[in-house]
Amino acid sequence: VVFQAYASGCDIVILGSNFERVQIIPGSKHGNIQVGCLSCSARLGKIAASYGDTVSIFEPF
Repeated sequence: VVFQAYASGCDIVILGSNFERVQIIPGSKHGNIQVGCLSCSARLGKIAASYGDTVSIFEPF
């Protein structure tokens, strides 16, 4: 899976291989807390993000 992801305030933006926006994970689902750290696994397609003292793992369906 080829993708990039970045945090923009409280949201996570996922970009495809051509840097086209594929999906936005809204921060409102996590209490509008700013994303502190973000890490991606291109091999598994998973994204880990920290919100305050909580880490959330997102994975493709």
